[in-house]
Amino acid sequence: MSSYSNSTTGRRRLITKTDAEEKALDRISREAEARMRVKRETREQARQHRYTLLEKRVEEDAEVYRQDAASTSNGLQNCNDGNAKLQDKVVELEDRFQQAMFLYSQLDNEKSSLLYEVDLLKDDLEEKEVLLQQSNRECRDLTSV
Repeated sequence: MSSYSNSTTGRRRLITKTDAEEKALDRISREAEARMRVKRETREQARQHRYTLLEKRVEEDAEVYRQDAASTSNGLQNCNDGNAKLQDKVVELEDRFQQAMFLYSQLDNEKSSLLYEVDLLKDDLEEKEVLLQQSNRECRDLTSV
């Protein structure tokens, strides 16, 4: 009976130690999550800024092109029509490229987030395995006595 109470006391210490470790790991994971969140927000802000600048540039280029097209003579109108079609294609392709880059950035952020989540889950699994091993060891100790 006295060995049982000693193992119970030892068990309480393990739980307390585990609780302290768990609290420390929780704090570390919260800090890491906060850093990741800040990085994601910074990337998103930079992406939005680049996208806004690109939109402005495309609008300015389109306006310059419209002004140039309006100021040309009728003799050059046919040539300008061909150029206008090409310019429209270029603008369309640039828009599609920017959309693809934006989607790629979103996917990259999501991938980073998921990889971080996988790491957290692996850490959690590792902790659970350690707790299971400790419990099995305690169980063997109690049953062997």
